[in-house]
Amino acid sequence: WHAFGPVGWIMSIEPADMNDDGHVDILYSDRKGPQRGIHWLENPGRRTQDWMRHTIGGADREVMFLSEGDLDGDRRKDIVCAVRGGDILWLRRLSVDGVQWSSHAIAMPDNAGSGKGVAICDVDNDFHADVVFTCESAGGKHGVGWLSPSQDPTARDWSFHTISGDREGVKFDLIQLLDLDEDGDYDVLTCEERDNLGVIWYENPSASSRPADGPRQ
Repeated sequence: WHAFGPVGWIMSIEPADMNDDGHVDILYSDRKGPQRGIHWLENPGRRTQDWMRHTIGGADREVMFLSEGDLDGDRRKDIVCAVRGGDILWLRRLSVDGVQWSSHAIAMPDNAGSGKGVAICDVDNDFHADVVFTCESAGGKHGVGWLSPSQDPTARDWSFHTISGDREGVKFDLIQLLDLDEDGDYDVLTCEERDNLGVIWYENPSASSRPADGPRQ
């Protein structure tokens, strides 16, 4: 095995070609410690060489799970990351080589918990990317929802749409998006820790901002 370097508390770790050189790099979010933030390790192409670390952002935040996808329609993969007790962090890719990024905030709704998981997809099939999120510390607040951008996606305030409601569940977790019922839209798959709800499937009602009809277990 080969050590890459010290970390504090890894939340996400994903294979991704971050600089378009044909080699699989490593994208990760580190929640705690002096090296916290969102980084990627550059694959040198040879086993004996060191992997260079590139910091993308979030060094001053407690970053949680991240998701990669094209959020602004420029055909470059951006990154969104939940931040404990704060806004969702959007790191907008500015260069193909994965070195230049700009940082933007997407506000979490006031009546939602603290962000834990995020995912990028077109929820309502309007050809614009949205952000799905889950929360911890969500007792009496919304625990799962999605955000749709305004005309300017760099604006902080996006439109909030609830998925979970605000009664059950206080800590939702990692998000997986897939079309479970094969009806042509993305559904939300997540899990919940405190109330023993198990693995939860929220069925997308398709091209609508109304809440899903509760969890399917």
